Amino acid sequence: HFAFEGLRTIQAPLLTLRRLVAFDRRGTMPLKLFATERRAERWIAALRADDVRRTGGSQRDVAETLFGASRVREDWVGPSDYLRSQVRRLLRFGDRMRSGGWSELLRDRDPE
Repeated sequence: HFAFEGLRTIQAPLLTLRRLVAFDRRGTMPLKLFATERRAERWIAALRADDVRRTGGSQRDVAETLFGASRVREDWVGPSDYLRSQVRRLLRFGDRMRSGGWSELLRDRDPE
């Protein structure tokens, strides 16, 4: 038995019920009923950057791992240091995640 009060708050419980029914019917979680996390690619890049650095890699090594050697050859030393800046930001973000900031990632998620 379910009781819903008010139309303003009904979306989240209905979505949960849809997921439960789909799981019961299929035996798997229905991916189409879960929003794609827009920030996941950045999270993964930051973790990969952190892995490279923790194994002794330089910022340039991080860039080559994430963006490819040819792009780094073309853009690493040039009029703009955008690629190096992006690597530094990803490394800082990876540090924060490893230091407990990972718990904040899902807390900031938009409600469905």
